[in-house]
Formats: sequence, C-alpha cells, structure tokens
Amino acid sequence: MASVIERKGTYYIRISAGRDGEGSQVRPHDMFKPDPGMTKTQIDKEIRKRIVALEEKVRSGRLFESSIRFSIYAEKWIEYVEKRLEPKTIQRYKELLQRINKAIGNVRLDKLQPNHLIAFYAELEECGIRKDVRYRATRGFLDAVSTSGMKAPALARKAALSESTVRIVLQEGAVYKSTATKLSEALGLRSGDAFQKVGREQLSRRTILHYHRLISSMLTTAVEWQIIPSNPADRVRAPRVQKTDPVFMDDTQARKLVELLQTEPPEFRTMAILIIYLGFRRGELLGLKWSDIDFNKQVVQVVRAIQYIPGRGIFEKPPKSRSSVRVLKMSAAAVHLLLEHQKWQLEQRRTCEEGMWQEHDLVFCRWNGSYFNPDDLTRWFSGFLRKHGLPHGNIHGLRHTNASLMIAAGTNLTTVSKRLGHAQTSTTAIYAHAIRSADAAAAEALGDLLAPQKPRRKSRQKKTTT
Repeated sequence: MASVIERKGTYYIRISAGRDGEGSQVRPHDMFKPDPGMTKTQIDKEIRKRIVALEEKVRSGRLFESSIRFSIYAEKWIEYVEKRLEPKTIQRYKELLQRINKAIGNVRLDKLQPNHLIAFYAELEECGIRKDVRYRATRGFLDAVSTSGMKAPALARKAALSESTVRIVLQEGAVYKSTATKLSEALGLRSGDAFQKVGREQLSRRTILHYHRLISSMLTTAVEWQIIPSNPADRVRAPRVQKTDPVFMDDTQARKLVELLQTEPPEFRTMAILIIYLGFRRGELLGLKWSDIDFNKQVVQVVRAIQYIPGRGIFEKPPKSRSSVRVLKMSAAAVHLLLEHQKWQLEQRRTCEEGMWQEHDLVFCRWNGSYFNPDDLTRWFSGFLRKHGLPHGNIHGLRHTNASLMIAAGTNLTTVSKRLGHAQTSTTAIYAHAIRSADAAAAEALGDLLAPQKPRRKSRQKKTTT
C-alpha cells in the first residue's frame, strides 16, 4: 500500500515492500516536486504513475534501499540473473558467494569501499584454500584393499559410500577428502598414508580474478538499479593473471595418442578420437543422438549438450550459444568410426537384461542406455594420461588439438571458428601459436613457388696426378 505526504510543495511517496533478511521493514520511496503551473489533476496523475513504477520495480526485484546488506542484495541478484544465465554458471556463482558473503556479506552497499575488496583479495591470496582439493589412493591403500580380499561392493558398504565412488578410487581416480577419510577408516589406515593430494591446494590468481569479476558484475547491476551511485570494484585493480596458450598436440603427437587409445574401452576410445576429428565440447559430445547424424551426407548436427549439477543431476540443455548450434561435415574416417561404434553399441544392447535399457537414442551412453556424467569422461582421460606417462592435460585439450590441426592444414580462421561454434572469430585467435606457424609456412610456400630458380653450382673436380 502506498502513502503520499506533501510538504512545502514536494510530494514524498512510499510503498511497503515487506521485510529484508534481518526482519527490518523495506519501504522504497520516491520524491516528486511538481513543475510550476501543473494542475491538481496532472499532479495526481504523475503521483499514480510513480507509485506504479515503484511497485513494478519491487515486483521485478530491482529496487532496494542503499542500506541493504551485500548478502541480502546477493540473494536478490541471483534470483534476477538465474533465468538469464546457464545453470552451470549460476552454480559457480553460488559457490563463489559463500566466501564473498563471509567477507563482505554484512557490509551495507552504500558503505562498501575499495578497501573491503582489497582486504578480501589479499586474504584469498594468502589463506585461500581450494574447496575442490582432491585426493588419490596411494599404492599402500590399493595393496591393503587387495590384501583384505574385499571387492568394490563390500568396501562400499563398509565405508558407507556408493559402489561407483569406490570404483573410481580403485581405478586411481581423484575424490574429496571426506571420501578418502571414510575409505581409510574402513581399512584401518591413516588417511595421510592411504591418500595423497592431487594438484595445488592454494587458490590460483585466476580463481581470485573470478571472485573480483563476480563482485564487479553484481555492483554494476546495483548502479544500474540506482541503489548506489558508483561501483567500488572499478576503483580496485583486478588481480593480474598471466595469459597461457591453450595446450594442444601436433599431428605426430595426435597420431601417437590415437595409437595408445586402441587399448582403451571402446566407448571412451571413440569419444576421444571423435573430439580430435570434430572438435566437440565435452557436453556436446555426450548430448549427441543417432538422429543427429546423416551418414549418407556425412554430416552431424550439434543441437544440444549434457550438463551435470549436484542436486539436479544430469540434464539436456541447448548448446553454449546460438553459434554453437551447427552442422559439421565429417571425414570418411569419422563416419567409419561412428558406424563401428554403432555396431558395438547394438551388441552391448543385446546383452542388456530385458527391461533395463533406457531408450534415449544417445550415441554415447552407459551400459543401460542412460546418460553419461561428463565428469566420468574427464576422470577417465586423466587416468589414461597418467597410465601412459603423458603430460597432464584435460579432455578439452583434444578440442584445442582439433583447432590447431585445422589451422596447420591451411583451413581459414572463419571456417575453423564456425566448426568450433565460436560466437566470434576473435575467440579462435587464442590459437595464435598455430596461426603464426601456419602463416609462416604459407609465406615460405609462396616464396618457394614464385622465387626464380637459382642456377645450380657446378661441382669442381679436383685434378689428380698420376
């Protein structure tokens, strides 16, 4: 309900917008001073218009008092962007906000200063511990499992874990500390002896930059909504991150990798090689359906992707952007690979117990036709690299390899960009090293073609004396 108070020719308009997270009443307001000569009817009309505008802003969640605390504003901001951004992005924002709210959640927006953010970033750099630190089983743990005679199902029951999680550990996959602790206790081992940390423990400067960008984006919206006059994050120097080139293989390394893949499980082997051939993103590959493939025309459509979010599970979604929806021409080798995989999948389906198969028309699926978790593909590839003593990398690196090989083969940048599903050609420019190499090779080839032939030197024969 709106209230209007007139004082000395100025009208003060207030509406009730409920209570904030701390129970305080929220009463957004506006102030209106009529121009000289306005009639009472015109004044009443303008007041009604302003009341409607205030109420609309409240309904859309875009009007708050400047004294609102950051954590309360963050909740409303997430609600606002949730329908506009990818589910994976929203999940990541919520994870980052856990630390942000601990640091500045109680600070009022109108009191938030650059020094608050500078102190927060300094704390992250000095004391920030990654929440996703993983642990991998040591040889001592694997030997203890073998000695105990326990199989995965029995060990899972004893440790109160899922069988699939235990199998990941036994296949030398990485897990969280809580899982490592449960398995160590199940075998009567010290956690430090049974598992070792994987990767770095401290937050990287790139991660700290992600915190800064999120805070800056949120405060930019607060300025747009006229909650605060300026963005304090604009007056803070963003953490510097050294740019790194994408990791990719040349043609010799790619051929060697394909050779090593021949001994891997058929499903994973085919997925890895197909990414090299066609440059799929991980989720796009797992979202592929047989109906998307035209073997006669040798083309495949990319029209969906698979994502996994804890609490929501595995689900289909449109690709990353409009440009990601694309039709790719396949090589004869790619077509042959998919036809062989189709035969293998039909054989697997015949061995599946009656009523167990889930029909989703997926090109790549689990033993019963259900969706693959994208993280399973990532874990397998990391284990594959370790097993063969190959440099550390991730499955996305095969997409980079596809791009670099196309550029090295002389494919123009626009075509490479379209095949990768980049919204802008400038994004493809991250492959600067490959572009420079291809450019140099093209220049040399043209030079060799047009340069005048140099006369060969006649070899001088030494005179011999008899």
